Amino acid sequence: MKKQIYIICLTIFCGLLIVGCSSDNLGEQDNKNETEQVKFNKEIREFYEPIVLVENEDLKISAISVQYLNDYGVIELILENKSNKSVSISLDKLFFSCIETEAQISCDIPPKSSSNEYIYIEGINSLEDFNDKIEGTFNTLNTIKDKYDFMFKG
Repeated sequence: MKKQIYIICLTIFCGLLIVGCSSDNLGEQDNKNETEQVKFNKEIREFYEPIVLVENEDLKISAISVQYLNDYGVIELILENKSNKSVSISLDKLFFSCIETEAQISCDIPPKSSSNEYIYIEGINSLEDFNDKIEGTFNTLNTIKDKYDFMFKG
């Protein structure tokens, strides 16, 4: 009888020990996820004020942040169409310190409206790449000019 009680107590103790260990592993996983999230947030640089790249009576284009995400970069823009016509905007390359890099944006902005859009850039190795001078040309339809050159430093 004492052996059976001893075996039952030992079994319960081992069961609690196993459950306790698996709970510790879950805590470690939560800490790992929090660390990865913090690392992700460090890969985004928001500007104190939007950087105006283009502005005239029809159109305003401003950069509001730069991001590095798994081997490519992103520039977040606010595009404001001040005209009475729909405006199409595109871009296919940027220059980082005079080195050509593929970049993509293509969008249509309805009349008298604004939109958040993103330039996707290949070949970015880190957020530090945005510290270089960035130059490009927006191609547009239904605006005063067909092309708008811009330059800024992220």
